[in-house]
Amino acid sequence: MTDPAVLLRQAAAEPAADADLLRRFAATRDAAAFAELVRRHGPVVLAACRRGVRHHHDADDAFQAVFLVLARRAGSLRNPALLGNWLYRVAVGVARNARRAAARRRAREVQAVNVPEPAAPADAPSDLGPVLDEELDKLPAWYRDAVVLCDLRGLSRADAAARLGVPPGTLASRLDGGRKRLAARLARRGVAPAVAAGLIGGRAAAVPESLLLKTCGLVADWAAGGVVPAAVRRLARGGSAMKTVLLGGAVALTLAAGVALAAGVAQPPDAPPAPPAVAQPDAPPRPAVAEQPAPPKFAAPRLQRTQEVPLKSVAGAAWSPDGTWLALTGSAAADSGENTLVVLAPADPQMRPWVGPLPPQTQLVGFTPDGKSLLTATRETGLISAEHTLQRYGVARVDLTTQPTGPRQVAVKGDAESRGAVPDGGERLTPTGPQDVRFLVRTPTRVTVWHADPRFEARWPLGAFDGTFSDVRLTPDGRRVLAHAGQGVIEGYDAATGKQLWATAPAAKRPEMTLLRTGLSMEDSLRFPGLVVGLSGDGRRAVLARGRQTPVLVLDLDAGKALPLPAELELILPMAAVAVSGDGRLAALGYTPLTPLEVTERPKGGPPIAVPTHAPGSPRLTVWETATGNVLRTWDGRAGGLAFHPSRPVLAVLEAHRGNTRLGLWDFTPAPE
Repeated sequence: MTDPAVLLRQAAAEPAADADLLRRFAATRDAAAFAELVRRHGPVVLAACRRGVRHHHDADDAFQAVFLVLARRAGSLRNPALLGNWLYRVAVGVARNARRAAARRRAREVQAVNVPEPAAPADAPSDLGPVLDEELDKLPAWYRDAVVLCDLRGLSRADAAARLGVPPGTLASRLDGGRKRLAARLARRGVAPAVAAGLIGGRAAAVPESLLLKTCGLVADWAAGGVVPAAVRRLARGGSAMKTVLLGGAVALTLAAGVALAAGVAQPPDAPPAPPAVAQPDAPPRPAVAEQPAPPKFAAPRLQRTQEVPLKSVAGAAWSPDGTWLALTGSAAADSGENTLVVLAPADPQMRPWVGPLPPQTQLVGFTPDGKSLLTATRETGLISAEHTLQRYGVARVDLTTQPTGPRQVAVKGDAESRGAVPDGGERLTPTGPQDVRFLVRTPTRVTVWHADPRFEARWPLGAFDGTFSDVRLTPDGRRVLAHAGQGVIEGYDAATGKQLWATAPAAKRPEMTLLRTGLSMEDSLRFPGLVVGLSGDGRRAVLARGRQTPVLVLDLDAGKALPLPAELELILPMAAVAVSGDGRLAALGYTPLTPLEVTERPKGGPPIAVPTHAPGSPRLTVWETATGNVLRTWDGRAGGLAFHPSRPVLAVLEAHRGNTRLGLWDFTPAPE
């Protein structure tokens, strides 16, 4: 077994993002990656444990239990950017359980003589320690996350805003509101402001090297199938006994333990790691909290800027995760109509876009989560010797805040070494990490989720499920698969296990109808290009157009629950232009409205009969709030492509204009709080 001290030295020398460390540990039980997470987040966790537990040994046990919970759930955390906040809340729950267990233990003990308890460290809290965490935990998440990031974890406001995906001004407003609410709550419980400030200062508590080593060794033993001390095991079990509501029922989430993997030893490509046993939400155990404040309302949209893009039509659009770059694919504006890639910097109108040719039959895959690479995939059809390849492009990073001294152009560099074969039948490629891609392989009766690196030097199957589906999609985070079954039913599956999570009710199919002035059926008059799906960046909201004869469906993917649909979208012909904002709160759809008409026909020699007829109107674009169905804005016009900014309510609208494509950025930023 690897020496924990060696692991800590390796972790200190190899800094990496929390998401990368979690991925490495979940995939290969990389002990060095986990050691870095312990070193990085240990101070906040230990401070919470010491505030909640008076005795030194109990606090140490709680500390180890928190990281054992993390080891068990490393492959299923929803938002690694807020890992520190998640660990803090787990620590509060575990410390609460440890405090109650200690009280029960003392009540059962019958001592013949008074034996003093082990002395707590000098910085051990008074009984006011748990009060701080209890009141902070009762704050609405809107405020709590900001206070934990800035006041407990010590992040700058800029870093905290980036972690939460909000503008700095919004972060400042939430932080100020959270501090005021917390101070008022503490004052009602008799905690003076100076005392509260001292308790919060506990975030700087250093973790003894011996405790770091002990925790890393315990997790390494657990990963190798070893024995975990009973006290720590009981606390970890209490910290992971959660319930979630799924399909209207309470389902207890269980965790698989005793994974037979040697700590710190990565598996070879031909023996891929087993996926997590079950996908779980990342919310730690907590009591009922105060009501959540209503999120700020969106402002009336305003046009930020426009830009002409040298594309005759748009086939795909994708933002980089930080919103710096917007990548587009489509037909070139020139007469050749060749397949073209365009990468531009929307925040810097003085920077010229990069324009380059793409091989025929190439589609845009998207940016990797670290934003350093852009992927496209070529899948040739109609050839016996067809080639399926993946292309990787590096996009130059520039400081957009500096004034250019001369003409500048986005720099895009193709990496020939990153070209690799896409497996035959592989579709719906989805980047899930800097070196990770998930994709689907379908047979007539089975769908399998595969995991691979961008060069496809190693690939292995994850979940699989049976059924006959007209279309399947991976969510942007790669955690779920949406499958379009018969009668307009949408089924949700866990990508790692293939377990069905939910299924929608069959769609209410409209009666067959004709369109005025064409006399053709709806399916014949305007061919529907399969399932058209808009997905939020967090993988929790979807807008699905399932066919010309079925209504549009707005779906909460956590529960498979239908959300309100604006009344004006109930009778339409959907187009392929659809998008959902990164947080799932906004949706946009291009469509043609239909107006029902009273039309009768008199067959030769027969009585008059009524024919369901609808008159198509002019194309439109509507943006609405997914939670309520409230429409924010409707425009007349045909949108060729739509893409929401990943972290801001800014919609990129792409439409044909004088042989090129016009890009318009519409800003729905919430009104100031």
